[in-house]
Amino acid sequence: MSLDDAVRNSARSFGSRPSQVLPFYVAGVAVPVIVRVVPFLGLLLAYLSLQGSGRLEAVRAELEPAAPISIDGVTRGTTEASAIDEEALGEALLDLLTPTVIAILVVTTLVSILLFAVMQSAVAAGRLHTVFAVLTGGAQTGSTDPGPTAGADGTASTQAPTRAGVDGVFEHTWTFFGLAVLEFLAILVLFGIPTAMIAIAVLADFIWLVIPAIPMFFLAIPVALLVRLLFAFARPAAVVEGAGAIPALKNGYGHVRGNLLQSIGYGALALGLVMVANMIGGAFSQFGAVSVSTLVPLVFVFPLLDLAKTSLYAQDAGVALASPPIPERGRIERLRGGVARGWSAFVSFTRGHLGLVAISTVVLAAGVWVGLWAGSQVDDLFVASIETRIGRQGPIAAFFHYAANNWSVAAGQSLAGIAVGVPTIVSLAFNGANVGFLYQLEADQEILLAFVAPHGVIEIPALLFSGALGLHLGRVGWGYAFGDVDRDRLASAIDRAFQVLVGLAVLFVVAAVIEGFVSPYYWRLIGI
Repeated sequence: MSLDDAVRNSARSFGSRPSQVLPFYVAGVAVPVIVRVVPFLGLLLAYLSLQGSGRLEAVRAELEPAAPISIDGVTRGTTEASAIDEEALGEALLDLLTPTVIAILVVTTLVSILLFAVMQSAVAAGRLHTVFAVLTGGAQTGSTDPGPTAGADGTASTQAPTRAGVDGVFEHTWTFFGLAVLEFLAILVLFGIPTAMIAIAVLADFIWLVIPAIPMFFLAIPVALLVRLLFAFARPAAVVEGAGAIPALKNGYGHVRGNLLQSIGYGALALGLVMVANMIGGAFSQFGAVSVSTLVPLVFVFPLLDLAKTSLYAQDAGVALASPPIPERGRIERLRGGVARGWSAFVSFTRGHLGLVAISTVVLAAGVWVGLWAGSQVDDLFVASIETRIGRQGPIAAFFHYAANNWSVAAGQSLAGIAVGVPTIVSLAFNGANVGFLYQLEADQEILLAFVAPHGVIEIPALLFSGALGLHLGRVGWGYAFGDVDRDRLASAIDRAFQVLVGLAVLFVVAAVIEGFVSPYYWRLIGI
């Protein structure tokens, strides 16, 4: 298979079955939501350790002469603040780093890094197994019934893509983790050696070390690109061949060596698509729509690249790939149909899980209460202004930013619930606490309420519905952990959750239209 054919086949496969490809890609936004539970716990333990020691009061005492300190470039009241004694403040902050606090921070940081790497490996394994099932024709009708998995003997899979992804998580997470560690070490060695030589030359006055270090550093750049290419094909090798990390790396090397020009072409394609995605994201970021830059590669670039490299490796391994089905309807009609199915799934889910919506509401409200309490502890030190914040964005940029950001938050909060619901509860409480905290610090609370009201009547319920979805997935994840739920039901729950999130996207788009074009302006017209 040529690279052109692989790209064309990948685009058609993705275009004809996006709802079967995307669930594990969207799941990527859940990884930070799961991981941040650890540092939140660490910060809580650190606060409890410091509470009553007088160290926190010392920091407050150093901040008080400059109060109120503006978060958004606004001041509250007319009293001129004194300058902060930066040296004294620095000493007070350093005094917070007790041995207990340092131990907590070190442990939580290491655990967070390890958990992030493992979770990313699990998602990556699920993605590659999903696209392999799509490419081999698995469950064209969307059934979740498992079937034989494609292998090097050329037989095609009849396994549903999401079910294949679930199996991949349990079968190859540690393989993908091992590949990630090996890739990191290879890049570290490539750049670490010349960097260390330059550092020694500067610190120890061994200037002669710079002579070999500089060319080694520049040589490391193309070698690093080749290393990235090698590991890119090692991952589909693990999926297609069912291999561990070292055999997959050997098979990936064999594929790259035997198809060098094709592999370099894929690398150039990957680099080009990532650059285009970064340019698009950068353009949106310049206008204040930062959140768009994370969604573009997630839902377009990464799936296409994974489909392409898996196609190339599978064809080279002798696996028979299915021809992508020819869509019977146009793109717009298919998009409308997908949104309609998502909305129907959302309505059906919400009606059937009102109890979970109520629990989600209680958790969010508890978070708001905690945020109000926390804000009351420092509202004499800090001040915020919603009027200043909304004045920094135009309506179009605000629409794209709010739509992408709020849906990403909801998707992460929902899909992270698969970890027995804990990350969803933490996310709901955190979002509620953030709202309560900022409200307590707000310079003009009437304006804040006026701004939030029009879009909040849609956005806040949508956030609660996503919390209910996360709690439902938590119940499914709990059932799987204790053997009450099998992998078919787990895959079906993930598929349904993705459809519900498509329906929720409608609410967040409507809320973003109001938040971008109405909320910042109407209250000025009516004299608030």
